[in-house]
Amino acid sequence: LSAALTYGARVMADTSGCSAAAYATTGTQLQASGSALDASSGGSFSLAAAADDVTPGTEQVVCFALTFPASFAADPDLQGDTVAPVWHFDAVSVAS
Repeated sequence: LSAALTYGARVMADTSGCSAAAYATTGTQLQASGSALDASSGGSFSLAAAADDVTPGTEQVVCFALTFPASFAADPDLQGDTVAPVWHFDAVSVAS
């Protein structure tokens, strides 16, 4: 299903905004909805840094939306398939 699924990512103020109903109008876009979901797509985004080198930054909620475009709905090769997406994150701190 990875060839059919797409995703998007948004930073939300808290987990209450991370719902299908609120996703498109809540938070700040990190990765555009409709981005390819596959191992080679490797989307990247930045999150706000801490104010200094001593105090940790504030927690940030990242909400992901998986979508299955209607153009694939009638594809008989995908009927009955399942998916269990696994997110892999690499983080790099950079001087601002």
